[in-house]
Amino acid sequence: MAEHECDSIEVMSRFSKEPAFNRVTEPSAISEVVLRLVAIRNRDWFPQGACTIIAGHLAITAAHVLRDFLQKWGTAQESGRSGVAAFDLKAIQVLNHPLRYSLWDVRECFICPFTDIALLHLTPYCETAATYARERSWKQLAMDVLPPPRGSRIVGFGFHSSTSRLSKNPDGTDHIDLNDQPTATVGEVREIHREKRDSVKLNFPCYQVNARFDGGMSGGPVLNDSGQLCGVICDSFNFDDPNEEHVSYVATLWPAMGTILSINRGGAFPKDVFYPMWELARDARIAAINWQRVEVTPASDANAPGGIAYVPSLR
Repeated sequence: MAEHECDSIEVMSRFSKEPAFNRVTEPSAISEVVLRLVAIRNRDWFPQGACTIIAGHLAITAAHVLRDFLQKWGTAQESGRSGVAAFDLKAIQVLNHPLRYSLWDVRECFICPFTDIALLHLTPYCETAATYARERSWKQLAMDVLPPPRGSRIVGFGFHSSTSRLSKNPDGTDHIDLNDQPTATVGEVREIHREKRDSVKLNFPCYQVNARFDGGMSGGPVLNDSGQLCGVICDSFNFDDPNEEHVSYVATLWPAMGTILSINRGGAFPKDVFYPMWELARDARIAAINWQRVEVTPASDANAPGGIAYVPSLR
């Protein structure tokens, strides 16, 4: 895992908490750290969801985005590493100064068994991405692993109404047209579910907001009023009545501290070992506040990588 300096995107609020849903013109500051996820199968491209860079070569998304792909073309594992051999998973980054596109290969996926969150190991797929990684140009969001207070303002970001089309350039090479709506959505925290909202669909720590989340925005970041990543877009309910307040849900980050990774961290860190995401926060490999409030307890689990699971809890 690449060493990095933390560059948090400043979105300190001077604005209203009144719900808003606005198109974002690319390239923008957020488009460098929030990437489109695209599955490729038999030369067909299927855009769905987003992921957010939180460290060099490491991104976070909603686990159900991966499960949707895996249910179609593969077998999902509920914890640890999940293979994606039945299709290729790519992440598309939009860079500024000058405008250019960078394509990343999702080498490994690590699904958290405690919440709707997964971590992605990104490796360069094109020369633009290789140069970006080689020059350690990483921008990423700092995180707060706890939910924002009830009544506070949040800003989400994602891509909805996604379509794709494969065509040919004049020289015979492939050309991919990806069309979607990069969108910022604003709202207010309405309820906080510290353990779970229910026992079936949202059986993990999450919080309800009145921001609008449309299909395709899953996995996108939710930022608190200090510009810190404070959750991942995971669910929403649509109402026919335009006057009805939106009911949307965000996965809280702290349970993801128990996600088991095996990405080599470089330096003096041991190679080819399994470890919880919590160690990245402890060792400042990711920028996270309130990580000290999370305790991860090792427990024997034959289904977990290395036979050990790391169960997170709040102190």
